[in-house]
Amino acid sequence: NIHYNEHLFRTHIQKDKIQTTYPSTGTYAPRYYANTGIGIDPDVGACNYIYIPTNKKLQPGIQYNLQFTIKMEEAYQDQVYFQQHFGIALTSSLFCNKWNLVRDKARRCPYWGLWRHSMHPIEISETGKQVKMEIEFRPLCESKYIVLGVFQGHEMDTQACNFCEYDFELHELSIEKSTKLDSDFVYFCDGFDDAAQRKINQNYSVYFDVGSSDIDPNFYSMLDSVSKNLVHDKDLIVLKAFTDINGNDNERLGANRNESVYNELIRRGIDGSRIHRINYSDVWSTDIVHKTDRRVEISISQGALYKKAYEEAKLAAAQENYAEADRLLRTEWIEQVPANMALMATYDCWGSSEKSAFFVSQLRSRIKTKFYRGNDLKFKLDSLNYESIKESYLTANLKLLEMPGLKEGCYFDFDASRRQRIRNEIDQIYRDKGFPSKDKVGSIVNVMPKVILTSDNLEYLESYLPAIRKACADKILHWRYYAKLYDKISLIKNGHQKYGTATTYDVDSRLIFRGPIKDIDSLAEYRKQVKLYPYSAKDIESIAESQRDLNWELITELNSIYQSDQLWRNQLSEQEFDQDSTDTLSKYHDQIAAQDSINLSKVMSLIDSNGWLGIEEVGYLGNQTLFLVIQHADLQIQQQYLPIMRKAVSKGKASAVDLAYLEDRIAVAKGEKQIYGTQVQRDLETGDYYVPAILDPEQVNT
Repeated sequence: NIHYNEHLFRTHIQKDKIQTTYPSTGTYAPRYYANTGIGIDPDVGACNYIYIPTNKKLQPGIQYNLQFTIKMEEAYQDQVYFQQHFGIALTSSLFCNKWNLVRDKARRCPYWGLWRHSMHPIEISETGKQVKMEIEFRPLCESKYIVLGVFQGHEMDTQACNFCEYDFELHELSIEKSTKLDSDFVYFCDGFDDAAQRKINQNYSVYFDVGSSDIDPNFYSMLDSVSKNLVHDKDLIVLKAFTDINGNDNERLGANRNESVYNELIRRGIDGSRIHRINYSDVWSTDIVHKTDRRVEISISQGALYKKAYEEAKLAAAQENYAEADRLLRTEWIEQVPANMALMATYDCWGSSEKSAFFVSQLRSRIKTKFYRGNDLKFKLDSLNYESIKESYLTANLKLLEMPGLKEGCYFDFDASRRQRIRNEIDQIYRDKGFPSKDKVGSIVNVMPKVILTSDNLEYLESYLPAIRKACADKILHWRYYAKLYDKISLIKNGHQKYGTATTYDVDSRLIFRGPIKDIDSLAEYRKQVKLYPYSAKDIESIAESQRDLNWELITELNSIYQSDQLWRNQLSEQEFDQDSTDTLSKYHDQIAAQDSINLSKVMSLIDSNGWLGIEEVGYLGNQTLFLVIQHADLQIQQQYLPIMRKAVSKGKASAVDLAYLEDRIAVAKGEKQIYGTQVQRDLETGDYYVPAILDPEQVNT
């Protein structure tokens, strides 16, 4: 029995761990970032499965007796979704998470991600102890693995938790041919044999000989079947060409391979307008020359023809042919695009001319007429949602409208004043309508509390606390919005939090709390009250250990310094100034300078007395505050504390990223070249941003 598993921690996936002794551990995590990339809601979870080779020894139709011993951690008993979706299945194919495939091309198929399910549910009666289970089953398919874990289909786990990980342990497993043929049995199915998954994507691959673009006749029967799997006239066929690392003209070779497959599909009666070609050549090839790199992938995506029309419209707009772009979107796109994605297109980068502005206004009008007739409030809220995420993740969302491989990206500058304008509109909607229910405006109503939470104004946040609490009690909003608002207020006032919702990631993508948890012993109960996932006992123990040496008095003091450091800067960034605002601007800068002077005196005294205080002593925000105040000081002070911060980084008490910023800021202030390229300046005459000179541009990324 060889047991496989992987460690799941945000974007870091370790190499496979081959376990030859019990227990074998799996992990379920209801995480925001897990996404299969097939257009489903991204607020879903992921699972590290336990999977064991069957070596195809389980024959379909034969009855087997399965015995295993499993241990579930106690958090299982409080989670209905976990209970309903935990089960066992057979499979011959392990799901590939496409994002990780791109990130780490050497690992062709990381065994991680969301699985479509056709599984047998397992109900665990007791937690925190080993429970022995026995199941009589018959396979419905040949298989390479038997798999244990949380299976998710269309009913995804949407109550996401960024920090939660729940372990389950397999302590024993054996399978034998059954001697109880008269007993009841269940069928075990292929964990990937889900009709809905096949409906979304059909994938084929044509493999080629070295340096060749000729199709082996053995693939002709497979190509014959492509047209049979086109369900309706909105289906799109995507050809993706790959080569290995050999050769000097792989770009041409990849294009020729695409051309060969394209021509064969045309010969089989498929309309060429439904075929889209992408040439990756050797971009994703492995370091070892292998035939699997010499291929053309054929993907059939049901109902995705609108993406091709959208890309052609983008290309037309880039050439300022807005009449053609309008025709494509009006005749070939708007009838096919999913309703929940249509409005997003009006926030894409279509140009900056008067023609482009008119084109976008016409597009908005058509989308509103088709998808929002009689629901102006939903149109308004959806629009505000896309406005609110412009500088965060709208660029990533726009990829859902585009063909894979499209290189032109759309990027948005950070604009804090935009946030204030959006909050003003949200405030007006609340005054007029309150928090609208989902049956009136759909799930995007959540944009209202999300936008409210972007504020750092304590008085403003506190004014909404009772209203959001009532909306949660009335089941209009999810309780997590109340918990997040409560924690943000608590952080501003006290430097700590109650529900553990305020988190961030460090440079190594490790999740950390922005402020410590004040009452760890009651954390599980607090989270249960607001219907948040409980942290596991292991997580609680880890949090408690990380807070063992906290100095709460210093946390309070540094939090006060942090809030005053950010107060005037936040107010300044959210104002819109014109050419006659010189006096107002000057007042803001005077306030910032005066507060910086007060804060610097306090921070210098703290560092001089205690040394550089680490996260384990003053928490994440307290540690950040030391850096921010020194960073905002004059050159002499920065140079004075630079060696102290270098020493702190070497001891793990300060952030290496923060140190890089300080090193570069000092260098630029002295007229020297920066090392890391962290400093960006603006040309006062042109208004353009630029990166001041870098010491070694060739090595800056290293």
